Amino acid sequence: MHLTKEEETKIQDFMKVYKNYLNPYGNEEINTIIDYVIDSLIKVYIEYKNVVPFVSVVDDSYGYYILKPIDGRYSLLDYLINTVIQNLDSIELIDDKMSCNYNMLKKKMYINKKSIMSLHHSVFDTMKSKIDKDKYLELYYKNAIYHEIGHMIHYKVNSIKEHTVYVPSDYLSLSEFPPLKKRMSLNAKNAELDRRKSIVKARAKERIKKRISMYMALSNKYNVLNPNEIDDCNFEVEKPNMKYEEIMLPPIFYLNPVEEAFTECDAQVYSGMFENAIFEIEDSGNLDCFYLPIDNEHILMTYSPSSYSFSSSIGFALKGCISKLSYFRTMFLGKTDLFLEFLGEYELSPVSLLSHRLISADKGQINEVQPLLDDIINFYKNKGKSLQNLNIYFPLIFKDNKWVYYTEAINKMPPEVLKLQLKTIKDDTKH
Repeated sequence: MHLTKEEETKIQDFMKVYKNYLNPYGNEEINTIIDYVIDSLIKVYIEYKNVVPFVSVVDDSYGYYILKPIDGRYSLLDYLINTVIQNLDSIELIDDKMSCNYNMLKKKMYINKKSIMSLHHSVFDTMKSKIDKDKYLELYYKNAIYHEIGHMIHYKVNSIKEHTVYVPSDYLSLSEFPPLKKRMSLNAKNAELDRRKSIVKARAKERIKKRISMYMALSNKYNVLNPNEIDDCNFEVEKPNMKYEEIMLPPIFYLNPVEEAFTECDAQVYSGMFENAIFEIEDSGNLDCFYLPIDNEHILMTYSPSSYSFSSSIGFALKGCISKLSYFRTMFLGKTDLFLEFLGEYELSPVSLLSHRLISADKGQINEVQPLLDDIINFYKNKGKSLQNLNIYFPLIFKDNKWVYYTEAINKMPPEVLKLQLKTIKDDTKH
């Protein structure tokens, strides 16, 4: 499936302005990252255009996107263009201890190439054949960027106020002002804080109007937002509501394991991880991969040995059986459809348990993960889907002195017996 000429033109029109805004000085590395953003937008659009041709304002009521809705809805392409323009305000190349990251409140992507390119050499020893490490690391870096782009495209404000324009948090930062004097009265302190907030809000308004006005050159072709339409608006940084799938990790870090798993599996697809000749074994046409040990009885097959290798494999398995509509509505619109389809409900207990099991997967705690794998198998069976597709996603199991596919093992015995046998093997190895 390809873009029409009209679709190509619209993307080029908006992304030219977008690239000039994000990279006014023409940094080559940032240009490459923006090209990846545009490529992700196109690939998402092509994958879902027949399933989700339009997005209704009922599903996203934010009223200040660059491309305005027509008859209460956006075409999918317009919606995705709006999303990347709204959700990415800056890109920063960093070289410190922090890895790549997308900050949803700052609308900023931090990219650390050095961190990604330092993948430990021992990981390559898990492959059956030798591959070009330098070429692979370039691909691994590209995959890491697509992962952060995925977070950026997925992000949605989930508590929208009317007549409110949401701006990056830096726009309203008070950090430039000196500390308040200690001996000020409470009334004086409040008055000074109000004065400072008024100043940064006025600046934010001018800054966002300037950004919107860059697209006004396209108003003769497209229905774009006029900067004057935000004159009477409030300017705020959104305050996202906690979702059931988000897990609080002390002291203040929140992790969404479902988002991480699916974002990583999509990043591997969109970055070209699976289509790369790096993994081809010469002459045979077969593909090699990393064989990462989970424990003594389980090995994970993956092309991307990241911190989300196991949970993303589970994500692939689930995505193979979830409807595309449910997947899109949950990952790109923030709705509950995926959970309703897989779990039958969207309640704290089952959704939180799913998230905790995905965390356990990435920690290598197979006993905690096994019930989820069995639930997926039953989900496939109920949908009448072949279990064979799960072989490339689920771990290999060491059984009868050989490594076998997970589904081969359960075809010979029920999952409960398999769990018991694995526990027995583990107990025996302790003596």
